[in-house]
Amino acid sequence: MFMWEAKEKVVQQPKSFVTRMVCSEKKEGMSEEEKKKRLRKIEQKLKNGKKLTAEEMSFILRYYPEKYPAVKRIQVMRESLEEKLEHASSKEEVQDIFMLAVGLVSEKDPYREEVLSAYQDVIKEFKKSSSYQKLPQKTEEAKKKKGSGFGADLEDEVRKEEYQFFMPEFDLHM
Repeated sequence: MFMWEAKEKVVQQPKSFVTRMVCSEKKEGMSEEEKKKRLRKIEQKLKNGKKLTAEEMSFILRYYPEKYPAVKRIQVMRESLEEKLEHASSKEEVQDIFMLAVGLVSEKDPYREEVLSAYQDVIKEFKKSSSYQKLPQKTEEAKKKKGSGFGADLEDEVRKEEYQFFMPEFDLHM
């Protein structure tokens, strides 16, 4: 998922749903000081790059709906990077995906620090996973490993034929 897709996902959330959630929840039970303290904890968690729980997202939606779209965007961007890393075929590709994601975060993004912290947390956690440990170091190794199975020769032949179809040979010695 690209950044603009993440932005669309947040923007497409029906406003009537958000309004109903905010209006239907009773704001009683928590003092203003308790709400602010809780918000500061959540904001600190965001600054540290940690993933927010559904309950924390609900709290922000309920008590600070003006902050919800930005927080949701950070979480969606985080999930997008997690998903891309899970589909990487080598450790080299993991690093490339991470560097591209970091490079796409605008210098002007008001939540740049939080997004980059989230990305750092994602890569740190992914590198601890068994999925990452099983990956070959280089992309070429992954291709060799993938290509050694049944049908690998056939796949190479198809690629050669496609290449020749699009790039015909010319006899330049007329």
